[in-house]
This record gives sequence, structure tokens and C-alpha cells, in this order.
Amino acid sequence: MIYKRGQTYWYKFAWSIRQRHGTSRSFLVRRSARAKIQAEAEEVEHEHRRAIRLGEVHPLDPWPKPQAPEAPILREFTTRFLEYARLHVKESSFEFYAGAVARLLAFPDLANAQISKVNPEIVSRFAGSRKAAGVGVSAIIGDLRTLRRLLRLAFEWR
Repeated sequence: MIYKRGQTYWYKFAWSIRQRHGTSRSFLVRRSARAKIQAEAEEVEHEHRRAIRLGEVHPLDPWPKPQAPEAPILREFTTRFLEYARLHVKESSFEFYAGAVARLLAFPDLANAQISKVNPEIVSRFAGSRKAAGVGVSAIIGDLRTLRRLLRLAFEWR
């Protein structure tokens, strides 16, 4: 049912869900369509019903579904990481992190990847390129250790 409150259209409908043990549970869904045109409000209601029917959302969940924030690109996150490191580690460790971050950012596949999309394939290509450049294993491990610390902080900070 579509109705108007002030200048905005709202919709209201009842929805029943059959539970595992055979009983059904009913919900009353009443939301603002955030539309000033009735046809748009009907479309919003139709999409909401479709999402509930397909199991994408529960009748009590917010609609429209809030979008998850995108993970930042590694290049953008490194500035925040280095600011954190400057305040929380000793100076020699900060210099080590700064050098390792510069080397990580020199590899474009890694620097331009979203943090959530950094995978073992990209990391192994980075390590392989460093090894091909004649860098020692301990230096490569140091860079990977910095990358691991950076990714862990990104996960903690969400």
C-alpha cells in the first residue's frame, strides 16, 4: 500500500516467513520510499519486496541496504600507516617502515590494489620482482613483514 505523508510517499505491507519448525512469523514493513512521485515509490516498494522474497534482506533489516564502504587503495593507506608508525614506534623502526613502504609502492600492481584485494599472487609477484632485481632474501622478508603489519592494522581499523 502506498500513501503520502506530507510531500513524501511511504509504503506499508505485511510479510510472513515460514520458520524451520513449521510455524510462520509475520512482519509489518512500513518505510519511507523517499520519493515525491508515486510511481517511484511503487518501484521502491517492489524492489524491497523482491529483496525480501529472494532472501537478500530480512523484513526488519534497513532498506535500502546500506553499502559497505570500499577498502582504500594501498597507496592511500600507507600515509595513514606511516603517521601511525611515526607516533608509536621508535625512530629506527619508523625509518625501516618508511623504506619498506617506498619499495612496496614502487611495485604498481601492489600499490594500486585495494587492500581487501591484496592476495598471495600479487605478493609473490612482488617478491619475485625483488628477487629478480638481485635483492637478498632477508630484505625481501623485511618488506613482506612491513606489508603484513600494514594489512593487519588495516583490518583492525576496518
